Amino acid sequence: MTIVGIMLATGVFLGMASISMDVGRILVEKRELQNSADAAAVSLARDCWLTPANCKATEATAVGLTNRNASDGTSTIQSVCSVNIAGSPVNGCPVSTATFADCAPLPPAFGAMSGLPYVEVRTRTRTTSGGSSFSNWLAGAAFGGPSTSSAGACARAAVGTPASGIATLPITFSACDWQRATLGTTGGGGGLYYASPVYNGANPYGYTGAGQPSWPLPAVPAPGFLPGNEVILLSQNPPGGATPAGTCPNWNGHALPGGFGVLETNGGDPCSIKEYPFHWMKTDPGNNTSCDLSAYVGKVVNLPIFDCTHTSAPGAEPPIGNCDTGNGSNAFYHRVGYAQFYLSGYSMNVTGGIPNKVKSLVSNSFPCNGANRCLSGWFLKGSLSATALSGPPTAGNFGTIAAVPAG
Repeated sequence: MTIVGIMLATGVFLGMASISMDVGRILVEKRELQNSADAAAVSLARDCWLTPANCKATEATAVGLTNRNASDGTSTIQSVCSVNIAGSPVNGCPVSTATFADCAPLPPAFGAMSGLPYVEVRTRTRTTSGGSSFSNWLAGAAFGGPSTSSAGACARAAVGTPASGIATLPITFSACDWQRATLGTTGGGGGLYYASPVYNGANPYGYTGAGQPSWPLPAVPAPGFLPGNEVILLSQNPPGGATPAGTCPNWNGHALPGGFGVLETNGGDPCSIKEYPFHWMKTDPGNNTSCDLSAYVGKVVNLPIFDCTHTSAPGAEPPIGNCDTGNGSNAFYHRVGYAQFYLSGYSMNVTGGIPNKVKSLVSNSFPCNGANRCLSGWFLKGSLSATALSGPPTAGNFGTIAAVPAG
């Protein structure tokens, strides 16, 4: 009793309560603000890069993300800045002070990527009454300390070429196929892209309804093409041995002889690609796939793009010498990236009672017939889920980017 009396008289219990309650509340607030900043930074970096003209308007979306991460439903974005992102609210961010409420210095791996775009978001306490601080329950009353506290956080997200990703369909097309369809440059830069679907409108397919873009022009018969509009991607040599114009390799460098671009999948998931070290993918003999392609018509899919074929899986990235060996029943494709593609129709051999053909949503006709195998649709700009970047989004990205936390 004597010890307890002394502790009460000297305020030890009150001090312990102050630490556990007031400091604990600050830490909770800090965690919520950090979650808010993280979500807002990734969202702003991705959206501002893809649609610079809407970057300022995108801040409203970011504010909504910060509010949803707060237990009381409200917080505030104190400031937004960016580097190398056109159309962003502020171009140029202050040097990090490395303090508790500031962004950490740019990680060395990102700092080595010259021209890497990124966004920084700083959040601050905001209460439902509109104030920028919250009450200290005990510290001020018991010890004459401050009666209120405030917290802040900072997050940075960088935009670049995805170093990883997930394919949607186990079917691959060559970088030359992408280049012809978009008029992009060798290696995946540039390109013409159609407007992305808007799925919250009247048409469930994302086009022609209120607030949605219109359908593109229907594709012309392969191997012809309409750059930036609907195209037909043949997964084997085109009819009559026709060859495309331009500097791309012949069609045997696109689809292997006897092959249809169908890839080996992971066991149990007919749409998940099995990858070997250094991004090599193995052909699946024959022209059949078990992936339900009909479930993806009217949706955006991630197509793996290859730049090299080989009879075995080399233990390294290209260049490896000969990059056009192998055939449809024995070869490996090297995945150089992913391209986002709106699947409007297809004609492929699909097992398990799944339709082998689905008419194009644009032309209402099958995209190819007879022995031909193909997908129809158009290429889009978009973002992939990734954990790492391989460089700035200016080269070799086939229109896809990723936004990842960067300190």
